[in-house]
Amino acid sequence: MKSLVALLSLTASLAAQTAIVECVVVNQTTRQPLSDVHIRVLTGDVATVSVERVYGAISDRAGHFSISGIRPGLYLIVPERTGYVFVRTPGPIPAPVLALKPGQHITDQQVEMTPISFVSGHVVDDSGDPVPRASLQLRAAPPDTDFVNPFAVPLPNYTDDHGEFHVVVSPGNYYVQATPRNYQPSSAGPYVATYYPSSANLSEASPVQVTPGRDVTSIEIRLTHFRPPTPGAGTAQPLSVSGLVTGIPDGARPTVMLLSRTNSVQMQPYRGAAVNPEGKFNLPGMPPGTYRVYAQFGQGKMRLQSQPLDVQLTAADAGNLQLRLAPAEDLTGSLEVAGETPGAAPARKLSVKLESIEPSGLGTPETTPAEVAKDGTFRIPAVFPGRYRLRVEPLPDGAFIRSVTLDGAPVDDAAFEFSPGAARLKIAISRNAGQLSGNVLGHDGAPLTSPLAAVFVWKNANQIQPEHNPVANSQYALKELRPGKYRVLAVDAFDFTNLAGANDPDQFAKALLTAAEEIEIKEGVRMVKNLKVVAKEDIHVQPKQ
Repeated sequence: MKSLVALLSLTASLAAQTAIVECVVVNQTTRQPLSDVHIRVLTGDVATVSVERVYGAISDRAGHFSISGIRPGLYLIVPERTGYVFVRTPGPIPAPVLALKPGQHITDQQVEMTPISFVSGHVVDDSGDPVPRASLQLRAAPPDTDFVNPFAVPLPNYTDDHGEFHVVVSPGNYYVQATPRNYQPSSAGPYVATYYPSSANLSEASPVQVTPGRDVTSIEIRLTHFRPPTPGAGTAQPLSVSGLVTGIPDGARPTVMLLSRTNSVQMQPYRGAAVNPEGKFNLPGMPPGTYRVYAQFGQGKMRLQSQPLDVQLTAADAGNLQLRLAPAEDLTGSLEVAGETPGAAPARKLSVKLESIEPSGLGTPETTPAEVAKDGTFRIPAVFPGRYRLRVEPLPDGAFIRSVTLDGAPVDDAAFEFSPGAARLKIAISRNAGQLSGNVLGHDGAPLTSPLAAVFVWKNANQIQPEHNPVANSQYALKELRPGKYRVLAVDAFDFTNLAGANDPDQFAKALLTAAEEIEIKEGVRMVKNLKVVAKEDIHVQPKQ
């Protein structure tokens, strides 16, 4: 599944005239032209930072550059020059966007860059002593909105041995947050992630204003403890996660890891702690939220991991958790394709693979693909406990995964739990998939031939981010559809390049989902339906506060 921000990959290849782009790069602050700027005009998938096509040029002394021979489509302009960043733009696509038609010659495009700035200071504990290896994060403060530059190389921003930090930023308003890494104070309980100047709560944080080319220095963040709530203040009570790890080899010290849910589709490592010699662990001072917790140990060829547990911290601690370490286990199974004789040689070789849905500290994001034998059986080696999605590759033409069972119990092939002791997967594939096809119509009701069109599809009720499907010559075709209800929406990507408030992918996807049409697909039915692109005014996205 590709992310919604893959809007940029909607540039279908066209056998037509190429386009020409002439631009001027200027310093936003001084309005003077900028020379020696490396310009990339590219298209691809922002979600994976993969590039399909790229064109380049260098600006001259007048800030001017020209690129010819560009194939029609939707492109980003990405300027690069030491000491500058490109000026961010509102909407789901943060860089300047070009929608190029066959034979078009653009001469009035202007690209703005602004001098970078530094935010620097130091992090101290409540005694004023420096805190090394604390991580620094900057979050956009009103009136700005959150912004992620998909082309920036993420750098680890940590305090040094003297508690000092230096973070490169573009102009804007920011909340600055410091998070101690396994920091254990001598008293008063653990320190927690703290906003400048000294608050665990965003509502009490002070924003830092960064102006073009001017550094902000001497910021001091004094780490704080979680405090019991003041009556009427509504401050969250500090919470803890604790329990016991069993199955520990002699002399081993496993680690307990917590993953924090960041949005509808992602969880990221949040915090870890080593267990004590008795196997007990305690992670105090946790903010309320949704977490997954598991224990792991790795040394040499030995790899052990427990079954992950979901923890919802609201008003009470999560205590007495039981985590049992276990080695990876082989998972056997069988695959049956409807209409094929069991034991007959398959038309093509199939393989079954499990893909981990969440991070793993043991470095096992995917299992080794298991080839399906002639009798339909397969064995997936060394599967750790966790949450996985199942892939069958390549699926026969017109086929879909009808059902998957694990030890006789139905599971969702898009997300299921594998637990120690699970014995057998059974996969049933049907060759009688449904299909939905038709024309994409423009706002005027005529067939839309723009290479910027796509059809978004939500395949289940729990899906937030849709899958996207390209449109060629106004036509779309969704194949290998499992019977069921889908949400479908046709879009013209250029309509959303300047949509205010669409920086949050989940928020933007929910707004699109609200405008989508529900269509029921039946097994073996090839449905033909024309889809009109959604109007920009029908996408209600509130600016992020």
